[in-house]
Order: sequence, then C-alpha cells, then structure tokens
Amino acid sequence: MLRRTLNACLAAGARPAGPGEFTLRAYLAGKMDLIQAESVLGIVQARSERARRSAAEGLTRRLSDELNRLQDRLLAAYGDLTAVLDYPEEGVELRDVRPALAEVRERIDALLATADAGALVRRGARLAIVGRPNAGKSSLLNALLGYERSIVSDVPGTTRDYLEAPLELGGVPITAVDTAGVRSTGDAVEASGVRRALDLAEQADVVLCLLDRSRAIEASDRELLERLAPERTLVLASKADLAPAWSWREADLGAAGIEISAAAGVGLDALRDAVRERLLGDAAGAELWITHERHARALESVD
Repeated sequence: MLRRTLNACLAAGARPAGPGEFTLRAYLAGKMDLIQAESVLGIVQARSERARRSAAEGLTRRLSDELNRLQDRLLAAYGDLTAVLDYPEEGVELRDVRPALAEVRERIDALLATADAGALVRRGARLAIVGRPNAGKSSLLNALLGYERSIVSDVPGTTRDYLEAPLELGGVPITAVDTAGVRSTGDAVEASGVRRALDLAEQADVVLCLLDRSRAIEASDRELLERLAPERTLVLASKADLAPAWSWREADLGAAGIEISAAAGVGLDALRDAVRERLLGDAAGAELWITHERHARALESVD
C-alpha cells in the first residue's frame, strides 16, 4: 500500500527528495545558517565520537554565535574609526580600538589553533609502526586493536608488506599500519617491503619507531631514526617485560622515549596519551573547534 501511494504521488508530479534536500531547504528558508547546515553533513560523515561532538557543537550555533560576536567587535571598531575620519568637524572623539582588535585577534588565533586537529578528527590520521624485524611491531598493533589482526612470529621478516587496521585514539579515527621490518636484505620481495615501510613513515601523521629493549642497539636502528621526522615520531622501547640490553643514556638516543610491552600491556596507556598529544596538541582542551577548511581560510583572511 505504501509503495502504491508513493508511486501515485510520483505519477502526479512529485519527486523523491535529493541528498541533503531538507537541510538545504532549511538553510534557504533561514531556519539554519551555513555552519549549521555543514554540521549536519559533519554528523553524518563523523568517524569518531569526537568528530560527532564537534559537528553537534556547530548545530547548537555556539560557533556561529562566537563568530558573530567577533564580527560585531570588528564592526564597532570600524564604525569608530570611520566616524572620526568622515566627520572631523563634528568633534567626534577618537576611541582607542586597539584593545578590542587585539582581543579579536587573540580569539581568532585560538580558533585557528584547533584547525589542524579538527581536520584530523574529520578525515582521520595515519599511524605507521616501523622498526627492524622482530621488534614487536605486529604485537603492538594487535595490542592497540584489542584483537589479533597481524601475524606474530619469531621468524624475522614475517611481515613483507604493510597491513592496515582502523582504530580510534583520543577521539581521532586512525588507520594504523604495520610495516615490514627495516633492515638490509638481498631478498627482492623483502627489500620492496622495506622501501614501502619507509615511504609509509614519510606519509604518516604519527610514526611509532620500535627499538627492541632486549637486544643491543644496531647501526640500522640509528639510521632509521635519522630518516624519521622528529616532530612526527615517537620512539618506543619494546619488550620492556624482558631483561634490558641497553638504557636510553648508554644508547645516546636523546630524550627517553616510552617503554612498552605489548605482551604484558606495559606502557600502552602512556602511548595512547602520547599519540593523542602528538595529533591534537593544545587543541584537545578547546571547547570550540574549527573542523572545516572553509572556516579556517575565512578566519585566516581576517587581517
């Protein structure tokens, strides 16, 4: 009966609603602004709870109200200046607008500081796990996921290609990549996996570089660290449940990293916190986030 009714309506000239049509009509009718309309799409496309919360904030008009307040401050300052310039003979008093402009600039900078984190929350981040063979990369991936996704073996070079798996850390949707062990090899297939591992590390938003704490540091470990961008890399001492073969000071690796054991669950919470800090930075505690590139470009244009 429902299908017959629908077909009768379509035959009489009605048409099915297109994607987002009711949101478009609400926007054109003035019942919601553009930020709210974009937030509806943001909720639909959200890949994490943090992304959904950020989009929901847009629906409440909090961001719109904040931007309107900033615009009102700028218009008031502009009005004060133009009144003095246009009517000098009227004796209009020139008020100091610099404090108001400085406050607006400070608030805009605070909003823009959340733009990179907001973009990551929307589109997701890539996390690459690198290290020499048998450093514990696959075990770490499985521990972060909470289930066995990658094959764990004592045989070096088990992982010859990369393996991806989705997870969420700190409210950020992440694609974690378990890569082939990085070492010199004459095996053409394994060498291809090593090159791909290094390429993935260069493209990742965060790189976890594993150093086996139970085995002496090798030249290949230092060479790998030199190839990784420090601002995107977290250095981990894996297998912390075993007897250590080196210390951070003896190895001369700079600041101490995070000691972890995927088998014993040691250091995983600290690792999750460090990844969240590396991805979100100071934006993690902000109430309002800029999550759309259009919003960021508009705020950057305020001079």
